Parts: sequence; C-alpha cells; structure tokens
Amino acid sequence: LSTTTIHRSRYTRRLMPRSIHGYTRAPIPWHTAGVRIVQITDLHLDLEERTPHGIDVWENARWAVATARDARPDLVVVSGDLALHYGSPELYAALPPLFAGLGCDYLLLPGNHDDRSAFGAAFGRRYALREDTPWLDRQVDAGGVPMLLLDSSAGRLEERQLAWVDAVLTARTAAAARGAGPPGVLVWIHHPVLTGFHRYMDGAYPLQNADAVRAVLTRHRRALSIELFCGHYHCEDSRVDGIRQHTTPSTYMQIDPEPEEFRVLPGGPAIRIVDVDTAGAVETVVVYRDERFD
Repeated sequence: LSTTTIHRSRYTRRLMPRSIHGYTRAPIPWHTAGVRIVQITDLHLDLEERTPHGIDVWENARWAVATARDARPDLVVVSGDLALHYGSPELYAALPPLFAGLGCDYLLLPGNHDDRSAFGAAFGRRYALREDTPWLDRQVDAGGVPMLLLDSSAGRLEERQLAWVDAVLTARTAAAARGAGPPGVLVWIHHPVLTGFHRYMDGAYPLQNADAVRAVLTRHRRALSIELFCGHYHCEDSRVDGIRQHTTPSTYMQIDPEPEEFRVLPGGPAIRIVDVDTAGAVETVVVYRDERFD
C-alpha cells in the first residue's frame, strides 16, 4: 500500500504571543518534540454569499490560518466542508492563496458540502487507493506518525473503503508487532463515527453507516491505539468507545448539541492543535478566537 510521507519541520516551537496579525487569542502550549498537527474544519466558504447568517466566514478562515501558522505545526489537516453549500471548481481555485498562509504542508479532506470530483481535480490525487476509484482516501506518514484520511463526503463509507481501512490497519498491526512502526494511528474523517452527543446533527446529518465504520476501527483496538479527529457537528467533544474520538468546532459557527432543532451557539471560530510526542502519546487542545487574556 502506497504512503505519502510528510517530513517534520526543523525549527523549535515557541509560546504564541498575545496578538499577531491583528488577532487576540489564547496561548498555544509549548511543544518541542514529536509532531504537531493543526486541524481546521467546516470553513463553509462561498464566492458570492460571503457573510451567511451575518458571519464573515472568510475573515474567520483567515483567523484560522494565521492562528495555525503561529502554532508552527508540521502539518495542517483541513477536514472538510470547505464549501458553504456546494463545492465548485471556481471556489476551490480561490483557496490555494488562503492555504499558502499556513507556511507548512497541508492535507485536505472533502465534507458533505464539497463536490468530490471538483475537489479531487483541484487539489490533486496522491491517494493510496487506485486511480480508478472515486474516493479520496489516503494513507500518510507524518514525521513517523501513521495517519489515515477517510472520504465521507457521500455521508457514508462504502464497503470497498471499509475493506481498504481494514487492510491498512491489519498491516499496521503486523508492523507494530515486529517493532517496525508505532502502535498507534491517527484517523481523520469529516463525520463523527461515535455519535450520541448532538441531538440535531444525529437526527439530520449523521454518518449513515457509523456502526459499520466503528466496527472496523475497533476490531484493531487491542493492537493499535486509534485516535480519530473529525468535524461536521460544529461543536467540541471528546469521547472514548473502543476508539478515542475528538470532534473539532467549526470556523463558521457552532451548533447547540442539546435541542433537536437547529440552534446556533454564541462564540467564534476555533481550531484544534494535536501534539504527538516521540513515544506516540497524543495531547490535544481547542483554541477559540473569542478566548481572552486576563
């Protein structure tokens, strides 16, 4: 199985100062060893409708990029819903200048509002599946950290995708048993696999075969530590059920997880920082724009 390799940056990370690029934001924790990854998700950008619900989504995206850059990551993962309603070649063509501000390698995943065909054409295909498959799944080595990026833009993972995931994790298990790789994998996907924490999104836009995806992932839990990072639900959540799942807030708006009807939560955009140390231990924190210093 082919693997894309992302090499670690060579600089030493530092604590983020209080204000850079005109933004005031929370301090980013120290990190001097291992691999640092920043997750940005659910940007919901549009070339015409630039302020949906009165929210300047492009300004929020610029804040996310500036904050991510200042965290000095080795890699940024943008985990889907780049588009507000429907992805298009024109929208995707406008995004590379924005992402160039990250100052590091970045990987993109499609979400349910993205157009898979236009997305793949715009951002290239360096994927682990064969070129004749429609899905944009891929296997990545990020500075020695094994990662899977899974395409759930259709609202489900198909049987062929699940078989591929199972094969990759089986190979990772065998490698770890030989001492040829770390006993952990980071999984990135737009939709949460573990549900039950957001009444509105569970009812309206869940991953349709979440149980099947969870079954494949948890099949390997005795041999591999699996940390899954997702978005889609527009809120912050972390939970453990066979795997450890972290749901990251949107850069657009947050949605109240309590009521069954749609309701916006107050608060601004956010990103997630994921630090993997040299032993493979994972630490993560969410940084919100609206957090202030005392």
